[in-house]
Parts: sequence; structure tokens; C-alpha cells
Amino acid sequence: MTSLSRFKCVLQTRKRTLLECMANSVVVPGVEGQMGIMRGHCPMLSEIGLGIMTAKGLSDFDYNPLEDRHFLLDGGFVRIADNNVAVIAYDVTGFDEIPMEKVDEMVEKAKNLLEGDKFTQQIRSHEIKKAEMILRLAELAKYSSDGSNSTRQPNSQ
Repeated sequence: MTSLSRFKCVLQTRKRTLLECMANSVVVPGVEGQMGIMRGHCPMLSEIGLGIMTAKGLSDFDYNPLEDRHFLLDGGFVRIADNNVAVIAYDVTGFDEIPMEKVDEMVEKAKNLLEGDKFTQQIRSHEIKKAEMILRLAELAKYSSDGSNSTRQPNSQ
């Protein structure tokens, strides 16, 4: 795609910026369902729910290509205006900057939770959805607990 189909995308928490780039498309988890965003999207402000944000067709500001990115978001807001998407999230999980050992722990915890730890029904429902999203995020990041089919190199942190 050409640079004319891209728009600026920023993902931030209150502590830091996790993503700042040009994108061809972004999908965010709205509270009423997934919301797809492309260049020319109508201006809006919307609440974010629990789910995976996917940013595709990425490049830096000099239009050098970047890999697609996936993040697990849990609450926040998205503002779309003038071909700029700003996502301000309360809680963000991404495997890009996490050491592989920590990713292993997160995936194991998610699997154990889905097998049936004891939680109150309301907390369990939210935690189960989050665990499912962590497993989906691992799939999108091509993560494999046995190290096979993984395109990501372990972090040296």
C-alpha cells in the first residue's frame, strides 16, 4: 500500500508510549465489539473494553516497514480525528518487550485459569476472558511454549 493509505497511530498508557507509527489499519476492542479503523475514518471518541488491538501495515515516519503489532487492552479510550488514532489504555499487555520466561508464566497461568481455579463468578468471568485473550495474543505473536515456530527472539532482560 502507498503512504497515502496510512495514518498516524499512537498507543499510550499513563506511564509511557508503547506504539507510535504510521498504519494502514487498526482494530481496537470497543465495549460494544471490535472497531476497525482505516484512513478517512469519521471523527469519534469511544470507550475501549477488554480485547486485542491489532495494528497492520505499519511503518515508521520515514515509511520504513515495521512488523504488525498486537496488544491486549483492558479499558481506556480511543480518539479518531484527522487521520490520527490515539489509544489511551488503562492496562496493556504485549509480548514484544517481555522476557520469554515471563511470557511462559503468563501463558501457563492463563491455561490453568481456563482449567478451573477458584474465583468468584464475576472475577472469574473477566479473568477467563483475559486468559483467552492472552492465548490469542500468543497465537498472533507466533509464540510457542516449546520454542518451535516462534519468530520472536528471547529478550535479554
